[in-house]
Amino acid sequence: MNRDDLNPALQAAFANARQDVAGEAFTTRVMTQTDKLKRRKIIRRLCVGLLFALLAVPMQDIAMATTHVLVLSLIEIDDSLLAQILAPVNTVGSLLSFVLLGLRLFYKRIFS
Repeated sequence: MNRDDLNPALQAAFANARQDVAGEAFTTRVMTQTDKLKRRKIIRRLCVGLLFALLAVPMQDIAMATTHVLVLSLIEIDDSLLAQILAPVNTVGSLLSFVLLGLRLFYKRIFS
């Protein structure tokens, strides 16, 4: 490839980009900005960690209460064998699952 094959617009763009940068001032400015971003990132992570630590106990209490409600029996069955067989479908959680599945199927049928 000889010099005549090069695009003049590209040559002009690269010629304009060749500017001397004040070495020490530029480096200092970049390092200062980088350090500032690192500090912000560390502070952000500490705040998120503190927030999770403060919310951990209430969220665990909510999860335990939800779990307790979802395993309640819908109908009390006296026969132990029948109660064991029907246990997976005789809970509030299974009823909620069936309702949500039905709503999903209804939504797909209406809007598809």
